[in-house]
Amino acid sequence: MAVDKKVLELITSLNEKTLDGKIKWSVSNPPASIAKSAEGDISQYYSTTINGNNYSVFLGGFKHYFDEDNYEWREKSYFTIINEEGQILLKTYEYIPVLDHLFSRIQVNASNIDDLLNNINEL
Repeated sequence: MAVDKKVLELITSLNEKTLDGKIKWSVSNPPASIAKSAEGDISQYYSTTINGNNYSVFLGGFKHYFDEDNYEWREKSYFTIINEEGQILLKTYEYIPVLDHLFSRIQVNASNIDDLLNNINEL
């Protein structure tokens, strides 16, 4: 199933603004609605709020089936929009390359890599 064009545009815009440093993401625990909707474990969860809209990007487990009875656990990136009551308004399930790029950028930002480099360079 193809990703809706507007959803892809939104994720692309969030990626660009994150790269430019205009959007900051924080590490947090997923709300109950996300945790309950996940097929497997959520290993990393990042969120941001922009103009009252709550966005999250997370790494979640899913079963990759080889046939009816055989599967293995894998992980992929998910994107969600959540309202103030914690209800999921949108959740992606498809593979979206720009979402993986956004997730990687969020990880780098959350690690405070610039501060870490400065600390090491000061040695």
